[in-house]
Amino acid sequence: MNLIANVRTRIWANRVSHVKRYMAGKVQLNVKIGEEVQPQDVLGTALISAGFSSVNIAKMLGVPPSEGGKYLQRALGKIIYKGELLAFKKGMFGEKAIKAPTDGLVEFYDDKTGELRLQLMPKTVSLIAGVFGIIDDVNYDKNEVTIKTMVTEVFGILGSGKERGGILDIIGNQGGLVNQSQIKVTMHQHVLVAGSLVDGSVLKSAAGFGLSGIICGGLNVNDYKAITGGVDPGTRFGTDIGISVMATEGFGLLPMGDDIFSLIEPFNNKFVFIHGNARKLLLPTATSDSILTMRKIDLALNKSPDITPEVEMGEISIGNKVRIVWPPFMGLQGQVLAIDQTPTVLDSGISTILLTIETLKQKLRVPFVNIEIIK
Repeated sequence: MNLIANVRTRIWANRVSHVKRYMAGKVQLNVKIGEEVQPQDVLGTALISAGFSSVNIAKMLGVPPSEGGKYLQRALGKIIYKGELLAFKKGMFGEKAIKAPTDGLVEFYDDKTGELRLQLMPKTVSLIAGVFGIIDDVNYDKNEVTIKTMVTEVFGILGSGKERGGILDIIGNQGGLVNQSQIKVTMHQHVLVAGSLVDGSVLKSAAGFGLSGIICGGLNVNDYKAITGGVDPGTRFGTDIGISVMATEGFGLLPMGDDIFSLIEPFNNKFVFIHGNARKLLLPTATSDSILTMRKIDLALNKSPDITPEVEMGEISIGNKVRIVWPPFMGLQGQVLAIDQTPTVLDSGISTILLTIETLKQKLRVPFVNIEIIK
């Protein structure tokens, strides 16, 4: 009896691939094609504006907004440094002094609100390689460097967002839930591993704090539609909301699979790449010896969208590693121990062949149509 099921590739280990490193702003790239790099190497630098800070001078001095400007000790258009005297008022009941909370340019005073705006000093930010690799392309128009490197590719079911890099940050366990309060400003440009489900509020907070990406077990259908505009694979490619998202298991409250979670755990606090639209996570090799392999491989620059491997069909055999894709055991993984030789009539009245699946915690009897073979 030949029983057929979908065969899904979830992990490709030790593959030579391209990753892209880029930075917004006016970037000075200082690498060339053919150069070999290590994770800590600086590819380029950019002078990034740090934004603004405001101080309500009038309120702090206890004067009307229209009068606050005359107490400034540093003229508009001048630079002031943290701790220097910004405003001063001497009165009958003592003195009031305001010191600059940060370095900045004294830019504008609003005599209607009493707010003084300080333009924060721009800072130099470095673009690091993040991987062992070889520079294959430098695009000065896009401020983008393409690096040939060796990675392990992890493929999910759902995703959105362009390729982004960041430090992997695992919070909780593979079956846990993440709430909005757990998203912190310190996670800026990190790739968060967020358990079994993230909802819209978590995604909004993560995007607002500038996280590079989120990896989770499942997503709500409505949240996914809001991100991509629909669930049709033919129309969702290329979406981006400022953060890259990948669900490893599908829609709903689904713990991340043991195969994927156990693989990415050792990469906690290490640099990784997430490509939501391609539904994949890239885990760079941690050894410099991989460059020896890269030198031997001529990898053409990929100008077309990067997609996951196609789902194939294969025969179910004893010993197959499988994933259950239908309730009540959806998302569980195990190994095929036995295949019934005769059909069983289920409570629903359907007659089907059952498989005996051994998971980490129990043995289950599951219709063969409710599994997919994983590799």
